[in-house]
Amino acid sequence: MKKKFMILMTIILCLSIFLPASVFASNTTKLTKKTYIKTGSGSNVVAKFKTTKGYAYCITPGKSGPPVGTKMHVKNTIKSGGLVYLLDKAGTSDSSFLITQLAVWKYANNFKKASSSSNWSKAKKLVSQAKKNSNYSTTPSIKLSHDLTAMNESGDYYKSVRITLVAKNIKKDLTVKLDGAPSGSKIVDSNGNKKTSFKNGDIFYVYVPANNVKNKVTFTVKASGVGYETYVERYKSNNSKHQELLVLHKESKKVKDSLNLSINPVVRKCAYYNGKYYGKDGRVVNKTTYEQECQKHYCEKIGDKYYGKDGNVVDKTTFDKECNKHVCEIIDGTYFGKDGREVDSTTYDIECNRHVCTIIGDTYFDKNGNIVDEAAYKASCEPEPAVVPVPDTADWNGLLYILIGSLMIGTTVVTLNTLSKNKR
Repeated sequence: MKKKFMILMTIILCLSIFLPASVFASNTTKLTKKTYIKTGSGSNVVAKFKTTKGYAYCITPGKSGPPVGTKMHVKNTIKSGGLVYLLDKAGTSDSSFLITQLAVWKYANNFKKASSSSNWSKAKKLVSQAKKNSNYSTTPSIKLSHDLTAMNESGDYYKSVRITLVAKNIKKDLTVKLDGAPSGSKIVDSNGNKKTSFKNGDIFYVYVPANNVKNKVTFTVKASGVGYETYVERYKSNNSKHQELLVLHKESKKVKDSLNLSINPVVRKCAYYNGKYYGKDGRVVNKTTYEQECQKHYCEKIGDKYYGKDGNVVDKTTFDKECNKHVCEIIDGTYFGKDGREVDSTTYDIECNRHVCTIIGDTYFDKNGNIVDEAAYKASCEPEPAVVPVPDTADWNGLLYILIGSLMIGTTVVTLNTLSKNKR
């Protein structure tokens, strides 16, 4: 039991030694090198510090410089402003370090370190620039600026509103892509050309083929990039007499932004739009199918379909009966009279067949086949009896001849009337 207790205490002791160093490692630094730069004014020099996090600049010149090996910890962090500008623009050469160090003192507390007029003049110019950049920041950011997320139909595509890419301090990997968009979707520039590379201020649009959108859809435009966030860390040691130092820190940072776009597809039924025909169920069809499905046709043949006199689809025979003009014809049991209208068989017979000296129902035909009234019929078809002259001198022979002639005429008339009746 005692042995287990000793093992547990050993583990706890190890954690107490190493855990703080691990947690606070990023907030500490160590002075690794210290050299001196002549200022150009007599024997005056400026200390050039180097730490485990890079070169360091004194911010409290009234104190003594810490010696090499001094461990320091962060007092505060400065994310933006003139001091960040000064250190971010500084070089690593001795002359650049000197000008930046003088500028830091001037910017922070107007301290004038003895230096040549040339170096001091350069430092003041640098301070002037730093004050103009009082909001200076290198923090990377991305924003997709837009007015509307709904896409509108434009010809064969659905088109988004104008999208502006606002990218700040992005150094690499700047991309814009679509996630979950319908097949054939693309990002284009203002001229409609496909766009694959991007930079700050670019304007672009998203196109989605209309034929590939059947139902409401929502997808995402994603923008991302990598930048280096630069900020200043102010360090101090445990010795209050030591100078506090400024160290420039650069950290890689990936940033991103996204935008959801939506399409509520337009459904066209029996419509003609942008050179395309849409049938009764909204699908794209050819012109013939469009006319068959969507337009009313009377006595027309469209494609392989016949439309009758009331606009319904009929067979060829019905179409012919209803839509073509027939004069004195019989089609599939239907009679058409002399003016093309449908009639009964009797009317057809009267109008279309030739009859001579015939009576059909109440209709009379003369000897030329014309329809006439009864009087004209009789005049044409029932000749009056012949007049037999009476001889001046009556004798039996003459009377006999007259009698025979009268009998013959009577027989002829009776025969004609019988023939006429048989024709009815």
